[in-house]
Amino acid sequence: MDWAETLPDALGPVLGGYLEDGVAQGKLPLTTAVVKDSGSAISTGAAKKHYNYPRPYMSDRSLGGKNDLRGLAPDLNTTRVSDWLDPATGRLHTASYDAMLAGHSQAFPSGHTTYAYGIGIGLAMVLPELGPEILTRSSEAGNNRIVLGVHYPLDVMGGRIEGHLGTAALYSGDYAQTTLAPARAELTDYLTQRCQEAGLGQTLTACIDATRANDSGGYRNVFTDAVSTAPVTDRASALQAYRARMTYGFPAVGTTGQAPRVPAGAESLLATAFPTLSAEQRREVLAATEIPSGYALDSSSDGWQRIDLPAAMSSEVTVDAAGTVTSVVPGQARAS
Repeated sequence: MDWAETLPDALGPVLGGYLEDGVAQGKLPLTTAVVKDSGSAISTGAAKKHYNYPRPYMSDRSLGGKNDLRGLAPDLNTTRVSDWLDPATGRLHTASYDAMLAGHSQAFPSGHTTYAYGIGIGLAMVLPELGPEILTRSSEAGNNRIVLGVHYPLDVMGGRIEGHLGTAALYSGDYAQTTLAPARAELTDYLTQRCQEAGLGQTLTACIDATRANDSGGYRNVFTDAVSTAPVTDRASALQAYRARMTYGFPAVGTTGQAPRVPAGAESLLATAFPTLSAEQRREVLAATEIPSGYALDSSSDGWQRIDLPAAMSSEVTVDAAGTVTSVVPGQARAS
């Protein structure tokens, strides 16, 4: 997965085209560094070996009877998707079914999904104005692993959790000031200049409004399935698709109705979306926008399973004179 190929359409056709140009022409080295750092912030190798869960497309998931499937079918009769040559780039895309089996690559958690969320969070931190769209595009990349038949939904949920945990740890020290801030300035300046040249406004905010990149002119995806039942056509539908993929339709299996639980360090993921809020105030925003307790992987994820970052990044936050967060309303055109 190449982030420069995967993520630009999250910005819509106009700004996405500008991003592609900037990366290809080497004009965004700081942005590129942040995204690459974020994509490699955590590895799934040890976890895969620990859980040792068979891939769904294996012809015998029981491994000759050595693996107790507890009554589940050893063969799911998965249809393999053929390799595809992108006519625009000449790049061959393959699911690598045989290669993963030969390399004994296990299913849980999904490494591609972990990477997709890592790069998505990285770009969203540099461009929080379109963070909800970028992160929903990451969720699409994770969902594609299920479509290909190489992962189960729980693998993808685990990958999302790992992607969040890894990037939050990366941003927790001086990284935000020494690396994120310069990259954000670089991308903002570059996109602003391109927008000015095209007559789309004098600021990035004006350009986003003119292109409707945070609404109907931005990220779109017509794909639907049993989980994300409506196409993504604007920010509201993007947030809906993202949240649906947080639980994949599984019922709650743990204790419901628990108090919000925000993992330590998660507030770093809102540093650029809400630069004037304190760390504690950002934690309150995350708490106000998280999904309910009790869903799969909740009890063992220290709160990461509940974090709905696109909802948080699209919130209007009200703080009173004492510094207390009194209102958090997600789904806005811009965070404030």
